[in-house]
Amino acid sequence: MKLLFVSSLYPSAEEPERGLYNRQLMKAISSSAEVRVIAPFPWFPGQCVFRQRRTPPGEEMMDGIRVFHPKCFYTPGMFIHRHWQMYQRSIRARFEEIAGEYRPDHVMIGFAYPDGAAVAPLCRELGLSYSIRINGSDFNLRVRQEKFRNMVLETLKEAPQIFCPGRALKKAMVEEGIDGTKIMAFENGVDGSLFRYRGKEDVVKELEDKHLTPDERRSRVARAMQDKWTQMGKKIVLFVGNLVEVKGPDVMLEAFAYLQKKCRMSNIEYRISNPGGGIQDSEFRPSLRDSYTPILFVIGDGSMRSSLEKQAAELGVADSVRFLGSRPHGEVARWMNLADCLCLASRSEGMPNVVIEALASGLPVVATDVGGVRELLENEPEARMVKNRGSSEKERNIECRISNIECLSSNQTLAASVASALAEVLPAGIDRRAMAERNKGRFSWDKCAKEILELMKQKKDTI
Repeated sequence: MKLLFVSSLYPSAEEPERGLYNRQLMKAISSSAEVRVIAPFPWFPGQCVFRQRRTPPGEEMMDGIRVFHPKCFYTPGMFIHRHWQMYQRSIRARFEEIAGEYRPDHVMIGFAYPDGAAVAPLCRELGLSYSIRINGSDFNLRVRQEKFRNMVLETLKEAPQIFCPGRALKKAMVEEGIDGTKIMAFENGVDGSLFRYRGKEDVVKELEDKHLTPDERRSRVARAMQDKWTQMGKKIVLFVGNLVEVKGPDVMLEAFAYLQKKCRMSNIEYRISNPGGGIQDSEFRPSLRDSYTPILFVIGDGSMRSSLEKQAAELGVADSVRFLGSRPHGEVARWMNLADCLCLASRSEGMPNVVIEALASGLPVVATDVGGVRELLENEPEARMVKNRGSSEKERNIECRISNIECLSSNQTLAASVASALAEVLPAGIDRRAMAERNKGRFSWDKCAKEILELMKQKKDTI
């Protein structure tokens, strides 16, 4: 089978961490089928002046796959509801050229908007079999936005086949009137060679390995192992994701501030009842000793970074938060071994790969109960899910009393709930090796690729 994959969310030599889940899926599919990728590069005149973003090569080889990067004109922050038209006009000639030369058996489009809205009509014009892969926010958020709702729904209703990660996302699409018989739900995979259990001592040994390059030895993880926080054995909360509103990094920061307040108050209570004790006191209660003044590492970049740094300062936790920016995938895996808990306070999700990677690494997870999160965590004893919905005033008062904070907005109450879950998970004596073993083999890109290819072939045989 010859597959052509089209998505603007795909890595390049200049942005190797962009849309990694798509690269991993295509790499797995390429072991059983021939694959080519069109990964349009969003571009506007003068971009290099306003943004530190380098143009990728027009064509390159990745994992033995030919990847094309045609320039795709767009207007950043303006006329977003017209981006699909700009996208379509920008890639039409190149798409027709590649499709004509390659003659694919099937085209998979990697996002609902703008990719799906732009490329699906081109596939119909050329008589090409196609499907659309939904990720989560490209449906969950867009259908709530007036300028995009009808366009996204029409695009998906016209699609012969839809792939999506998780049953929750399929259910959401069916509730919006999309034919459920053409929606195929699957589970995302994970790179088990990267995301696996390692003890913190093992991470240190790897970083000291003489075969590592100087750059690898100077990595953020390596420096973190020398950090006074790490040496003091403080608990590490980890966030990995784009710093955009849908991922809820503002809620996560608020939750971290509440968590620090809870720990400080607990320590004060202990000192009052044990005036001779201190932080290093061997009699310090375990539940408080282990979670005392936790620290937060934030991996990722995005439009909210500057506002989040300001928020951390306003909340009084700036000294306990480190913004690390985007990090290589292999380094993220080591961070998961180093951390004590992953925190994901998303407002909307599909099936978050970062949670799958945490499970494979044996890293406890606290996450909001959105999208496919429940499918991933409902049977994992070392995970906590926090409901994400508007609370009544009575519910907020109860939650605030439990969390020992002033009662404020529903958004802050969500943060308080996340903080309570973190306070429950961080002090626990968790067997992380056993947690990783429970989840070993549960998620596989090879299994995911096999399911998708089989469904594509079945659909093709019925046409």
